Amino acid sequence: YSKDRGPPRLRFQLAGTKGKRFFKLVACNVGDPQKGKFMEVLGSYAPTVKTNVKEIRLRFSRCKFWLGAGATCSRFSAI
Repeated sequence: YSKDRGPPRLRFQLAGTKGKRFFKLVACNVGDPQKGKFMEVLGSYAPTVKTNVKEIRLRFSRCKFWLGAGATCSRFSAI
């Protein structure tokens, strides 16, 4: 991670089209824009409104690595 852009943070990025939204859990620097670049994709979260099914996929080993490297979770991704 880049020391001049701040410490790493785990946050969700919104993706998809209207009615088919999903979120990507990414590791990025605090100074990076919300829809901008990121260092690594760690998983995804797809809440389906029509069928009320929520699908979560995570790469636990990489999440553990980033949390060990001092990354913090954003407010929404910590829930």
